[in-house]
Amino acid sequence: MSRVFRIETESGPHVYLSHEFAQEIRDDERLSLSKYLVQELLVNIPGLEPFREGTVIDGVMQDAVRIRLTQTLGKLAEPLAEEADVAFQRIWGESPEWREVVLKKTMVDLIAQLSTRVFLAEMCRNEEWLQLSANYASNAFRAITQLRVWPISLRPFVHWFMPSFKRVRADVKHSRQMIRPVLAARKVEKEQAIKDGKQPRKYNDACEWMEEVAKGRPYDPSVVQLTFSFSAIHTTGDLITQLLIDLCTHPEYLEPLRQEIRSVVGKHGWTKTTIYNLALMDSFIKESQRLKPPAMVTMNRTASADIQLSEGTKLPKGSRIAVSAVNMWDPKIYPDPSKFDGYRFLNMRKNSENGNAAHFVTIGPNHLAFGLGKHACPGRFFVGTEVKVALCFLLLRYDMELSDAENSKPIINGRTMAANVFARIRIRRREEDVPLIPVGPF
Repeated sequence: MSRVFRIETESGPHVYLSHEFAQEIRDDERLSLSKYLVQELLVNIPGLEPFREGTVIDGVMQDAVRIRLTQTLGKLAEPLAEEADVAFQRIWGESPEWREVVLKKTMVDLIAQLSTRVFLAEMCRNEEWLQLSANYASNAFRAITQLRVWPISLRPFVHWFMPSFKRVRADVKHSRQMIRPVLAARKVEKEQAIKDGKQPRKYNDACEWMEEVAKGRPYDPSVVQLTFSFSAIHTTGDLITQLLIDLCTHPEYLEPLRQEIRSVVGKHGWTKTTIYNLALMDSFIKESQRLKPPAMVTMNRTASADIQLSEGTKLPKGSRIAVSAVNMWDPKIYPDPSKFDGYRFLNMRKNSENGNAAHFVTIGPNHLAFGLGKHACPGRFFVGTEVKVALCFLLLRYDMELSDAENSKPIINGRTMAANVFARIRIRRREEDVPLIPVGPF
C-alpha cells in the first residue's frame, strides 16, 4: 500500500504521508506551517484577524506562550482551582438531584472561564466576554467554510456581503470595545503606583506576558485575546468532553481516579507536584486522546520549495501535506489498540526504560495528537494542567452517568474527529471526600 497519497478535501488537494515520515519532515524549513494556515484559514479576510495572528510563528502571542506561560505553569494550578470552584457552581450547580446536561456546551463554557482566568483575569466572570470568546471560533469557522465554496478570485469581494462574515467582523469590533477599557484601567493603575513609589501590581496573565515579551513589536491585544480563545477553548473543551464520555462509558475508572485525587490533592494541595503526581489521570487522558485525537492527520504544512522525500516521492512547491496519525491505532505499536485501557500509559510509565514518553504532554512519533517537532502544540502543558484541575472538581463533586449511548461516538467530518456535540450526561452533586477549596495542603 502506498505510503504517500493525494486526496481532494473540502479546501483543495492535500498530500498525506504515513507516520513513518513524521521524523523526516518534523523540522524541515522548506515545509511551512504558517503558509499552510494562511491558505487553509483565509486569514487575510477582514474579521479573521485573530486567525492571522495565530499564523505568525514567531509573533508576540507565540512567545508569550512558549516563554511566559510555560514558565508560569507551576503557579497556575491554584488560580485555576479557585476559578473551577466558581465555574462549577455557575455551570453545573449544587443540586443533589439527578439532572441532564448537554455535555459539550457546558464543557466549552467551563474551559472559557478557566482559560480567561489565565488570559485576562478581570474578564473571567464577565458573562458577555465569556460568550463572545466561546462563540467567535464557531462563527469564524462557519464563515470560512461558506467562503470556500466561492472561486478564489471572488472571495475578497463576496465576504463583504455574507452574513457570517458580518458576524465575525462584529465579534472582533466587540472584542476591542470590551478589552480596551480594561487595558486602559491597568495603565492608569500602573502609572499611579509608580507615582506613589509603589511596586505596580503583577497580574501574571497573558495580557501582561505579551507586554513583557513584545519588546517594541506591534500587536493588537484585543485581537490576540480572541486568538487565545479560539486556540484554547474549543480544542480543550472537546478533549474534556470526550474524557467525560469515556468516564461514563467506563465507570470502573471513577473510583480509582477519585482515590488518586484524594491522596495527591489532599497531600500537596494545588501545586506543580500535584499535577505531576496525578499519574493515573494523566494516563487516562492520554488514552482518551489516543483513541479520539483532534484529527486523523497532523503536522500540516505547505511546501515552500520543491521537495523530494527519502523514498523518492517529489512534492512540488505549494503542495499542502500532512502526516497520518492513525498509527495510534496500530496493534504493532499499541496491543489491543481498539480497547480503552486507562492504565495503558501508566504501565508504560512504570515499566518502560523511557517512561517519560508515556506522559500526556510528551510528543513522539507514536502519539501524534499534539504534532511533532518545533511546531508541536506549545500550549499542551497548559492544557494538561487545566484539564487535570477540572477533572479533580468533576470527579469529587459530581456523580455522572451517560444519558444516551447512541450519541457518545465521535463525529468524523473530513479529517477531523470531534467529541459528540449531542452527548448528554446525567449529573448530581456529591459530597467531597476532601475539600478542594481553600487551596493549599489540607
